[in-house]
This record gives sequence, structure tokens and C-alpha cells, in this order.
Amino acid sequence: MQQIKGPIGVFDSGNGELTILRKLQEACPLWVPIVETGESDSPETDFFVRKHLERLLAQDEKIDTIILGCTHYPILMPKIQRLLTPSIKVVAQGELVAKSLEEYLVRHPEMVAQLTRGGTTRYYTTERFSRTASIFFDTPISVEHLSLSQY
Repeated sequence: MQQIKGPIGVFDSGNGELTILRKLQEACPLWVPIVETGESDSPETDFFVRKHLERLLAQDEKIDTIILGCTHYPILMPKIQRLLTPSIKVVAQGELVAKSLEEYLVRHPEMVAQLTRGGTTRYYTTERFSRTASIFFDTPISVEHLSLSQY
């Protein structure tokens, strides 16, 4: 999980107010295995999430936004939001990437014209990924397993 720390820059919100951005970080090494093993809803997970949120918040009492800097962390979003005060905004990096792509495509209609629509999705992996993928997509995912020795 990462929080903007610094000061790394000054942001003009457009209303005449300048905000100094700071970046704080808290490593959460157990969060990925918790998600991948499907334990994100367990009571034990509350302990680890709370522990790292408390460490992060102890770094600066003025934290108002937390950016989840890993693709796994949004799975823990309901738990994270429940443990934080409503005044702290939690943003998943995937949302930022999607919004950035959307804005890019608005500026580049020539790229939109090249996009395929109505296609199918197939997943190939060298690992046993069906269960983990199903957690991320919140629906059963069928994965075709490939052996590298075939190639």
C-alpha cells in the first residue's frame, strides 16, 4: 500500500488552493498471499490489515488518501474501508489506470477505431491460476494450462 509522500510536488486544485503532496509507504508482504489463498474475508486477515493501516497512519496524522499500489489489494478494499475513518479516501491503482486509459482514448479517437469489440477472452497460464483468477474476476474463470516442456 502506498501513500503520496514528499513533498514530491505541489498540486493546484484549480480553486486557488495549493496542496503539497507527500508520499508515505507501508510494505504489506502478507496481503498478496492472503488474497491468493482466498483468505481475504477471514477474521485473521483483519489483524494483518489493521496492523499495516495503523503503521501507515502513524506516519502522518493528516493522511487523507491511500493509494493501493498492488493489483491484489483491491480484493481487501471492503475490509480496508471498514477499518479506516470515512474521511480517508482509498483508491485502487487499477481505477487510476482505467481512468487514464479512458481519457487517452477520448483524446485519440483513431485508437478507438482500431479496437475490437465483442471478442472472446481465453486465459493461458503455466501455473494453476483458475482459483486465483476467479477471486479477481469475482466469477469462475476457465484457464488452459500450458506446459513449457511442450515448446
